[in-house]
Amino acid sequence: MQPPPVPSDEQQEQEEIFRLRAQKLKDREKILADEKEKLEREKSTLIRELKRSQDQLRSKFNNFPFLNQRYLLLQLLGKGGFSEVWNAFDLQELREVACKIHELNPQWSEEKKSNYMKHATREYEIQKKLSHPRIVRLIDVFEVSKDGFCTVLEHCDGGDLEQTLKERKTLPEREARSIIMQVFVGLKYLNERRENE
Repeated sequence: MQPPPVPSDEQQEQEEIFRLRAQKLKDREKILADEKEKLEREKSTLIRELKRSQDQLRSKFNNFPFLNQRYLLLQLLGKGGFSEVWNAFDLQELREVACKIHELNPQWSEEKKSNYMKHATREYEIQKKLSHPRIVRLIDVFEVSKDGFCTVLEHCDGGDLEQTLKERKTLPEREARSIIMQVFVGLKYLNERRENE
């Protein structure tokens, strides 16, 4: 059996050129993929902000009223099924707070309204007893209409974890560990309270 022919210098040179071009194409493809991912994240953020802005315009609180003659609504932070969360300013304590306005559907039966209010009252009764640095503090609760009430909560800076994960896809291990530890510390506190009751 004969050994394979040795490529000529010219063939070796061409192979090296092709390998270099292939590597440059891979590098360019990676740059474009990273840029596409960045643009997708920006698009997602803009869509979310547009939705928030439209929800704020449609809100019955879009004229930024004072609530309970104390809380000035500043900006809608988010909207759920039956509630809106607003960044607000507490004129008594001179600090930012979050006002969660719960609106019952007027078309609900009295039984459904009653069940919702029982659930919300139970949640309020539990939360007003909590005092821990890893759990958002409940500050106030009051009625805003015959079908609505507001819970005022400690304002938390830093955005929400869901959006952070959507934008960043993965977190460095140290950061993820820190978040998980904080969640578990809060859960441990809640569990210990439940056992002592």
